[in-house]
Amino acid sequence: MPVDWKHKAREFSIKTCKPMRDYVLVRCDKVKAKTEGGLYIPEIAMGKASTGTVIKVGLPSINELSGIEIPIPLEVGDRIIFSKFSGQEILFKEDDYDYKLVPSKVIMGFDEEHRKKVEK
Repeated sequence: MPVDWKHKAREFSIKTCKPMRDYVLVRCDKVKAKTEGGLYIPEIAMGKASTGTVIKVGLPSINELSGIEIPIPLEVGDRIIFSKFSGQEILFKEDDYDYKLVPSKVIMGFDEEHRKKVEK
């Protein structure tokens, strides 16, 4: 009998989940089901979120040739943009948000303005 991994993931807790290697745990933004004009978008047409908030950051990767650590230039709380179809979706038992474990190499950017507001 096949294992339902989405159901199994509910056994994990955000508090105890630690990303490995150069992965980042991201809480995905909710996709809006209604346009600014008031039209409702069917679920099949909404697509997946490609923005979110960094919850946890994994370890730096290591360059295989030089052995030098390559740090992940993100901090907890950063707002990021990542490749829509990358990463592993995870559901935690604490809440109903969508989470993803995303490799740092598919993160295309982060919001510097948001980071400055948080630092103040």
